[in-house]
Amino acid sequence: MPAAAEPPSVTVLDAFVFLDELALLAVLAISGASIDAPVWGRIVLAVVLVALAALVWGRWLAPRAPHPLAHPQRVWAKLAVFTVAAIVFAATGHLIGAVVFLAVSAALVVASERERRRLDR
Repeated sequence: MPAAAEPPSVTVLDAFVFLDELALLAVLAISGASIDAPVWGRIVLAVVLVALAALVWGRWLAPRAPHPLAHPQRVWAKLAVFTVAAIVFAATGHLIGAVVFLAVSAALVVASERERRRLDR
């Protein structure tokens, strides 16, 4: 009987990266809900923004994505997604939060990609 595959280890960095990805969805939901529109419009925009980000992330950027982008395109695409979310967040009146979100997100993307490249060697 073959030995059972050992589950991948999860590091503290992995946990922070995951929390940042959840923060991405929260930032987009808050952004959609913060526009000056009727309630139904804010709800629709919040749902669409979150769904679009989840679709892009799940298809091309997630660790187990069915069609993952290669390095370094993956890094640039992740940074682009976080940048767009920060711009939308700032445009809806959350400038300081957007700056903090983008700074933390960019640092985590770079750190996690460097770690992934180190482990792949």
